[in-house]
Amino acid sequence: MLDHMSGEREVFAWIVGDEKLMRKYGIGFAKPTPIPRQLFYAADYLVKGETVEELAGKIGVDADGLKATLATFNRDAEAGEDTEFGRGSTAYNHFRGDMDHKPNPNLATIDNAPFYAAKVRMGDLGSFAGIDVDSRHAVIREDGKRIPGLYSVGAAAVSVFGGGYPGYGSHIGPALVFGYRMGRDISELAAESGSADALERAMEVQV
Repeated sequence: MLDHMSGEREVFAWIVGDEKLMRKYGIGFAKPTPIPRQLFYAADYLVKGETVEELAGKIGVDADGLKATLATFNRDAEAGEDTEFGRGSTAYNHFRGDMDHKPNPNLATIDNAPFYAAKVRMGDLGSFAGIDVDSRHAVIREDGKRIPGLYSVGAAAVSVFGGGYPGYGSHIGPALVFGYRMGRDISELAAESGSADALERAMEVQV
């Protein structure tokens, strides 16, 4: 991802939808009607066009190419099968879809003007492997010794999933569990020292 962005001012894509999508679901951070959209227009995040050609001109893409893409997408949506990317072909896809919409919970035609586009910028979700920690989630050096007062949990720490990300919110449970263990470790350290300023001294990081 970083190599692809090297030397570029901005790398992004567009999510394109229509009025019925905006009214019922919204696009990206732009929430559905009646939530105001002015903030997203002002930030150049959400773009509106009365026609496909107008939208294409505003977002800087070829109008004929966008019309051809939408024509293919709409045929797939009506048939209920995404022939290019397979959207809606698994139960996992359906989790984020509309089960009341048939034949495919994840596909609907884009044909109700006006049309909208939301900008999608590249970014990362979290660390691949994270910082090395011990069983109490204290950060450890290369020699395996603790760095006093420094802890790491959640996606910032070495992952229980081995660098993977199974699904939405999958790091929340581990973050709560290991955050609790971290708190226990800090409180036990303070109790064992028997002094009022033990916690403060424990948090003085020594590298």
